[in-house]
Amino acid sequence: MYEHLAERPVGLPASQLQQALLSAAQWHLDEVHDPQLAAELRAWIEIKPRLG
Repeated sequence: MYEHLAERPVGLPASQLQQALLSAAQWHLDEVHDPQLAAELRAWIEIKPRLG
């Protein structure tokens, strides 16, 4: 179902992709209903500035 998400766009470094995904997650964090997933996203968002 989500196999396409594992593929990285050509030419986009992994660190930029990670930051883009975290930025998107920040905008929709209030819509995440799974408490464990929300906590994990918050932890990743917290370390986002230190990602390459």
